[in-house]
Amino acid sequence: MEMTENEKVIRKLYQITSNHENGFAEQIRELLAMGCERFGVEIGILSNIVDKKYRVVYQVSPDSVPLTDDAQFDLPETYCALTMAANEPVGFEHVAESEINTHPAYKAFALEAYIGIPITVEGVPYGTLNFSSPYPRKREFSPIDIDALKLMGIWVEGELSRIKFQEKVLQQAEELAERNRQLIKMTKTDSLTQVGNRHSFYEELTKYIKFSHRLKFPVSVVMFDLDNFKQYNDTYGHLGGDEALKTVANTIASKARATDYVARYGGEEFIILLPD
Repeated sequence: MEMTENEKVIRKLYQITSNHENGFAEQIRELLAMGCERFGVEIGILSNIVDKKYRVVYQVSPDSVPLTDDAQFDLPETYCALTMAANEPVGFEHVAESEINTHPAYKAFALEAYIGIPITVEGVPYGTLNFSSPYPRKREFSPIDIDALKLMGIWVEGELSRIKFQEKVLQQAEELAERNRQLIKMTKTDSLTQVGNRHSFYEELTKYIKFSHRLKFPVSVVMFDLDNFKQYNDTYGHLGGDEALKTVANTIASKARATDYVARYGGEEFIILLPD
């Protein structure tokens, strides 16, 4: 039994969209090539439209057409402005003989045939899926052509939504990982001086003692406190004392080696781990 035109489109669309090995970019280019063949045109574009700026995300076109991915145009100078305004598929078979023959896009690009559909991702306008040619079409776009374009648009919207969801999940995972890193840092860092705290010092000391036994290198510890710190606090207040502690901690940390570990042991006491 011979397949209908819609069935052929669905079969071809399935072949393209079920092949995930080469990724979305390759799939969309195959889809654009299929659309060009289906509609009898030379140029296929997936565009992204933001703030009246039209950007070519992916495209297929002959070498004679000066078009590249990431090319940008003002939206009003493209036929896609009509598609976005209509919020439905729009097609013209011979622009020179149509009511839009004075459109800026025709003057700029001299494209005679065009068919496009708006693309929406998660309820937000994304751009268009469109096909065009510098030559007029010999036949009108049929309801089957519109159905084929809608099928392609549905798949593109679904894939873009999936990619956006994956990006959100990845971003949330990165944000969670960063919060965990900050939380771990907080549990190991003295909140005032931003050097290690007593708990983290003992963790580092335990680790380096094990290393020293295994690798036979010495580990030294220096512990000291600030003389007359209570008198300093009484004279300059607790804020002044805090600034003094931060200055001491910064000074020690700036002089320490990368392998040393500086910590505030408590109050005005500091401790430094010096491996090797």
